[in-house]
Amino acid sequence: MLSLVHISGVSDPMDAPEFMQDGHRILVTKEDRLGNIDQIRALREGGYSGSYSYECFSASVHASPNLESDLRASNRVVEAPL
Repeated sequence: MLSLVHISGVSDPMDAPEFMQDGHRILVTKEDRLGNIDQIRALREGGYSGSYSYECFSASVHASPNLESDLRASNRVVEAPL
């Protein structure tokens, strides 16, 4: 039984999937290359109603002076199509 789903995005177009590392993981944006929105939609269609947790390892997220507004913006992206 699934009780928590970790999400994070990668938006840098220069990173080939085979070179993506944890340090590339940022908040989910419209430019997300990992398919988070499709995965969330599929989980919900399959009956998942649990929680989601951001798992962003990028230093740029950790150092953001606007983290609260960054999180709000990412939440809008994640929740918009659902």
